[in-house]
Amino acid sequence: MRIGDSERDAAVGALRDHHVAGRLTAEEFSERMETALAAHTQGDLDALFQDLPETPPPAAPASSTTSTAVEKRQSGQLSPAQRKALDVAAALTWPAALVFCFATGWQWWWVMLIPIFVMPALTGHSGHHRSDHRKKRDEDD
Repeated sequence: MRIGDSERDAAVGALRDHHVAGRLTAEEFSERMETALAAHTQGDLDALFQDLPETPPPAAPASSTTSTAVEKRQSGQLSPAQRKALDVAAALTWPAALVFCFATGWQWWWVMLIPIFVMPALTGHSGHHRSDHRKKRDEDD
């Protein structure tokens, strides 16, 4: 039976899992990944997993609940506790940078750039909150 890109991608993901678990060397993973990406049939993919322990079939779609949780983890979404800790750290960088600059006689003035550029990137705050909320509100209507 012929396969599509989603089956090939699932096979590469399963191979990556086996590589991370130490069942495949980097060279074996690379070779099998190339073969998986060039595969045309399910049989081509099945041959890549014959000597590996049983895992969910590479072509089997994950349940929506599981895939949503995995997608959130891979996309970098944080738990509420992690988000709060990061927001507190971001809020404290301003006074910390200011105190540091005064203490060093502004010799290290560039430290003030950390709260300006680095912390918004880490926290995901782009500075476009109003327009983001407006867009979201318009989409909900």
